[in-house]
Amino acid sequence: MKTVLLFFILGIADLAFSFHLDFPLDPDDVRWTGKTCAYELKATPEHKLKWKTYDLQNPDDLTKCFVKCASEYTGIYDPTTKTISKEALKKQFKGRGLGDPEKLELLDGATDGTCAGVFDKLTPFVIANVENYKNAFYADKDRVDAKKWYADNHGKVKDFGQKASVFCGKKYSDDECGKVNCAYQYYRLVDDANNIITDRKWDAYNININNLKKCQKEAAQLNPSANDKCIYDLTTKTVSKEALSKQFKSRGLGEPKNLELLNGATDGKCAGVYAKLKPFLIANMENYKKAFYADKDRVDANKWYADNHGKVKDFGQKASVYCGEKYSSNACSRVNCAYQYYRLVDGASNIITVRHWNAYNINRVNLKECQKEAAKINPPANDKCKIAKALKNCMKKKNKEEWGEFEKFLDEVSATNEYPATSA
Repeated sequence: MKTVLLFFILGIADLAFSFHLDFPLDPDDVRWTGKTCAYELKATPEHKLKWKTYDLQNPDDLTKCFVKCASEYTGIYDPTTKTISKEALKKQFKGRGLGDPEKLELLDGATDGTCAGVFDKLTPFVIANVENYKNAFYADKDRVDAKKWYADNHGKVKDFGQKASVFCGKKYSDDECGKVNCAYQYYRLVDDANNIITDRKWDAYNININNLKKCQKEAAQLNPSANDKCIYDLTTKTVSKEALSKQFKSRGLGEPKNLELLNGATDGKCAGVYAKLKPFLIANMENYKKAFYADKDRVDANKWYADNHGKVKDFGQKASVYCGEKYSSNACSRVNCAYQYYRLVDGASNIITVRHWNAYNINRVNLKECQKEAAKINPPANDKCKIAKALKNCMKKKNKEEWGEFEKFLDEVSATNEYPATSA
């Protein structure tokens, strides 16, 4: 029984996990977790060898703590609730084409939060799913699946053996901010939603922890436009050249012309933003239309929907229908999915506040209070649906009927992003 569990550990120790990633996790995520946990726990060469040879007979305390660390860093174990996430495991299995794991009921209930408690909770489940578990976490013999993943994603992700500084330096050669952010994601200083990662064992590193915590707190207080993807930044009153450059390049159009026309801040007024953008638009009109899917007859947009059928909401389909089918067994994810399409939370599941709420039939005082309350929640990255759920629950307590009508209105709009006609 004990030997079987090492397949789980080796899958993590020999590959890599980022504990702030969406499932399914990839080989780079798996490897990072295992190597990092071994380093932070100061594993001996004997322990590492024992783990690599799949030998877990009579596991000692260090081995049990390794399992707890790896489970936590992958987002499988939630230290707040002291539970193993069945949803995370289901997503990992399904993401690898394996279907639902067996005997998920073995994971019911909380652990006592200790290394032994987490180890004992996971062991029977892993034994019941050992072969699929290995496949789910890229622990196949000779790492064939992991090597294929790296080959298939060459250029899109950091190659195995390549330093983050090299990959990110090439990918964001003309974007210093993007370069740092990319590297810090691979260093696991920030997560994939660009939020500060605090829940690591920093005392294992040669760094002043007090200074680190102060800087983490300071950085976490920043409120930039959504991951620097907004074209116009309300805070700095500037038009983002980086965002436009990324949009053009992502559509295969190369670098836009005359980006220097966007230098400097506007006065923040409608006329000011218009005056700043207009010369740039004129210089790039045809490519601008293509970049933002404004081609005649929406050919590119229709193709995008066809290519992504099943992965995203179809054009004309309501968010409630798509999300209800996609997350039929997960109410929290179902709400989060719909609220992303309603643009109540963003793609990183964080609260969206920068909308003209006065245009909608909703109590803005209640909304602001609930947005503030929901934004205070700090769930694990694989459980960020709780932010949207908190917003929903709060607004329902304030006025269930009004919020239900507002959700219904947003759901109707979500089908085609067409709003009902308004009188002047």
